[in-house]
Amino acid sequence: MVFVKKLSSLLNNKVDDNETNWLSIYIASVLAFSASVQCSLYFSSMWPFMTVLDSNASSTFFGYAIASYSVGNIILSPLFGWWSNKTGTIKPPVYFGLYAQLLGNFIYMNLEWFPVGAKYGMIVARLFTGIGSATITLFKAYGASGSSIKDRSIAIAYITSGVAIGLAIGPVFNLLFTPIGYPGFTFLGIKFNMYTLPAIGSVITNAISIIIMKYLFIEHYAGVANKDGKESENYQIIPKYDKIAVFVIFATRFCQFFVFTNLEALNSPISLMIFGWTKKQSITILSISQGFLGLSAFIVYFIYIIFKLDRFIKYRLNCIGGILCLLIFHIITFSYPFLPKVITYHSLNITNNDTEVIGCDIDMYPWCEYITKMNPWIYLISFSIIVGMGFPIINIAMNTLFSKILGPRRQGTQQGFMQMFGGCGQLIGPIVTSTIYTNFGPRYVWITEIIFITLTISLWLIFFKRMVPLKFGNNKVSDINKKNSCKITKKDIM
Repeated sequence: MVFVKKLSSLLNNKVDDNETNWLSIYIASVLAFSASVQCSLYFSSMWPFMTVLDSNASSTFFGYAIASYSVGNIILSPLFGWWSNKTGTIKPPVYFGLYAQLLGNFIYMNLEWFPVGAKYGMIVARLFTGIGSATITLFKAYGASGSSIKDRSIAIAYITSGVAIGLAIGPVFNLLFTPIGYPGFTFLGIKFNMYTLPAIGSVITNAISIIIMKYLFIEHYAGVANKDGKESENYQIIPKYDKIAVFVIFATRFCQFFVFTNLEALNSPISLMIFGWTKKQSITILSISQGFLGLSAFIVYFIYIIFKLDRFIKYRLNCIGGILCLLIFHIITFSYPFLPKVITYHSLNITNNDTEVIGCDIDMYPWCEYITKMNPWIYLISFSIIVGMGFPIINIAMNTLFSKILGPRRQGTQQGFMQMFGGCGQLIGPIVTSTIYTNFGPRYVWITEIIFITLTISLWLIFFKRMVPLKFGNNKVSDINKKNSCKITKKDIM
C-alpha cells in the first residue's frame, strides 16, 4: 500500500477549476471497462454451465438468470445517481457497487459446491454483480460533469468506449479459460475450470478496482456551473431541459440494450441448437466472434478520439444510423423459410447420457422440426461488424447529445435513469425473448426485435427537431464561465 500511496502522490496532477483533469477521466474509463466486462463475460459460458449444474434447466430459466443481472442495475442506478448528487462525490456509491460485485462473483465461483439449488445461486450471484454494474452510471455522469464544455464529447467518448468495449469483448476472455476445460482441477478448495475462472478473475479485478478508487482516483468537476452554491457571484440560472427529448433518449437506451442483451444471451443457445455445435465449440467460436465485435467497436472509438471527429459529428443522424445498423443485422440474419433445416434429435430416445448430442431437441422444442438454419458465417460476421459498429456509434452520439440536452448541471440522477432504462431492456429482453424462443423459436424473436427497432427509429424521426442541446443564456457569471459557456452551433444540433 505504501507503493500505491506514493504512486497516488505522483499522479495527483493539479489543474484549474474549469479545465478537464484527464487523468481522472482515464481512470474512470478503465473502471467503467472493468464493470462492463462483468456483464458480458459470462454470456457464452453461462448456458453450458447451467446445464452442468442442472441438466433439466430450460432456456426460459436461463433467461431469468440473464435478467437477474439487470434487477440490481435498475434499482441502484438512479439511487447511485441521487446519492452522488446529494453528497457531491461518486466515491461512496462506487465502493458500495464494487463490494457488491465482488460478492456476486465470489458466489458464482463457488456454485459447484452448492448441494442443491445451484441454478438459483446463479441468479443471486448475477443479481449482486448487476448491483455493481450500476457504478457505470456514476462514471458516465463524471465524464459529463468532470470535463469542460470543449472537452466534453471526447471525455464522454472515453467513458462510453470503456463501457461498450468491455461489454463487447467480455466473452473473449473465455478463450483464456476454455483450454482448461471441465471439470478442471481443485486447489485450496477452489474449483478451477472454464466455467468458474471468469468469476475468479473478476474477484481479483474487483479488488484491484477498489484499491485504484481509494488511492488513485481524484474527482474534479470542470463542467458543473453552480458547484459553489446559490450564494456565489458566479451562480447561473439553468433552464429546464426538454423532457420529450430525454424520453426519446431513454427509449433508445432501452431498445439498444433490449436488442444487444438478447443477442448476447441467445448466441449460445442458437449456436448449440441451430448451428449444431458442441458446448466447447460454442464457447470458443462465440468468444472469437465477440473479439471481432470488440475490435470493431474499438476501431470506431479510436478513430473518433484520435481524429477528434466531434468537430464533424451530426449527433442526431448518427443515432439514427446506429439504430439502423441493428435493423440491418436482423434482416440479414433472419431465419427465412427457404433456408436449410436444422439438425434435430429426440432426447427421449437417448439412453447414453455421457455422449454429448448436438442439434435441436424436438421433444423439448417442437419448433425444431420446421425452423431453418441461417448461415453461421453470415451470422457471426454480421454480428461482429454491423452490430460491432452500430453499438458504439449509438453510444458516442446519444451520450454526448444527452449531456448537452441536460446542460451544465450535475447529471448523476438523470444518467442513473438512463442506465435504469438500459437495465430494463436487459431485464425484460431475456425474459420475453427466452419465452418466445422456448415456445416459437428464433424467428419470432427476430420479429419482436425488428418491431422494437422500428418504433425507436420512428421516435427519432417524429421528434427530430427537439433532439438539440439545451439553449442556455449566461446570467451573472464570471469571465471564466463566460469563456467556457455553452454555444449552440449548427454542428451541435445535427
